Amino acid sequence: MVAGDVINNFVGTFQPAVGVEIIIFTNFMNNTNGYFGITDGVSVSQNYWNTTIIPSAKDPIKFGITNTIYYYTAQVSPNGGWSGIQIK
Repeated sequence: MVAGDVINNFVGTFQPAVGVEIIIFTNFMNNTNGYFGITDGVSVSQNYWNTTIIPSAKDPIKFGITNTIYYYTAQVSPNGGWSGIQIK
């Protein structure tokens, strides 16, 4: 991957390689409940997701991830993920 590449639809924890930075601009989950956020492997910041209210919705968010502060999600459905762009 190089700067400018769009990364899509990854479910689970995603920790970029050392030196890589990615901006996440949308998160989506399909017909499930769960949560997503960022972690350093110890501390977490998370958002709860409930698609029983708005099925197949997406959440427009903006945050950066690196090798030390990275993305994670916990959900039942394999149909969720995120979209982002590599900036470094």
